[in-house]
Amino acid sequence: MEKKNTIFNFIYPYDNDLLKDLSGEDLQILLVLLDEYKLKLRKDTNIPKDVTFGIEIEVENLKDSKSQEIYDNLPDEEWKVTNDLSLRKGIEVVSPILIDEKKTWKEISKICKYLKTISEISSNTAGHIHVGAQIMEDDTNKWLNLLKLWSVYENIIFRFSNGEYINSRMSQQRFAPAVKEQLEKEYDILKKCGYDVTNTLRILKHDRNQAINFENIYLDRYNEFYKNNTIEIRCPNGTLNPIIWQNNINFFTKFLLYCNDNAFDYDTVLKREEKNNKNKVNYTKYETIYLEQALELADLLFNNNKDKVYFLRQYLKSFEIDKSYNSALKKAKVFTK
Repeated sequence: MEKKNTIFNFIYPYDNDLLKDLSGEDLQILLVLLDEYKLKLRKDTNIPKDVTFGIEIEVENLKDSKSQEIYDNLPDEEWKVTNDLSLRKGIEVVSPILIDEKKTWKEISKICKYLKTISEISSNTAGHIHVGAQIMEDDTNKWLNLLKLWSVYENIIFRFSNGEYINSRMSQQRFAPAVKEQLEKEYDILKKCGYDVTNTLRILKHDRNQAINFENIYLDRYNEFYKNNTIEIRCPNGTLNPIIWQNNINFFTKFLLYCNDNAFDYDTVLKREEKNNKNKVNYTKYETIYLEQALELADLLFNNNKDKVYFLRQYLKSFEIDKSYNSALKKAKVFTK
């Protein structure tokens, strides 16, 4: 049970209120309660069990630990450790295929706790998420929904992906840059040509080093469960906070699930695109907060208030904005327990 006087006494966790319709005093109350609320690790997030995912935890400045010691502290033998030449004295810890269950979150918590003792997150480290491509359907329109939704809300996605930091890591521009303009061009081409999914993926599979990577998808079994057949989300900052990992996984899996929803609200997405163009939203300044747009995205993706609160808390970060524009990562005020 949530304690009294929390945000979930204002909006009940398993209701599905339209937050974008709040205004005046109700919106102010929501924002105050959001700023006071701290996220905690959940036992599960109701991600469907046929949705699979995996993570890559990058760390740097590794202490002089013996390699065997690292392996001894992995959750089990299915977790792996690899070297990454893009990191300074760093490694990448790679999970096996995971699902939303208590065991998964325990394992992620365990490895994060250990890695904190021997390494650190830096302006080079990322937190990649691989989602099993079988999450997408054998329908070109569902893939087009993904391109459109990402391109319209990329500014919201990136700020959320900063995790517990108020800015993006320095290496993001090299290894996981924004794809809004690219996806817009590809969307227009695919919409006109009416390609099937296989040919759609041939166009999308052109560069792994971008915010969302389609290079790993198997053309002949794109909607089947198959090891390494994944959509890779590369934009999130590195983190050793299991709550941030869980929140990122919940957001991106439900983002992809929504693209396959027959109730996909194309009209709202198009209206947002038109409004952003009219207001000249600057997509090069992803640290800016767009509250109305974030509330709208929360209502689109999530069917319960708890998911919406967890998303918005990480997105807003106490309304902190990075104005220094240097390369160092800056921690936001703590918003997790």
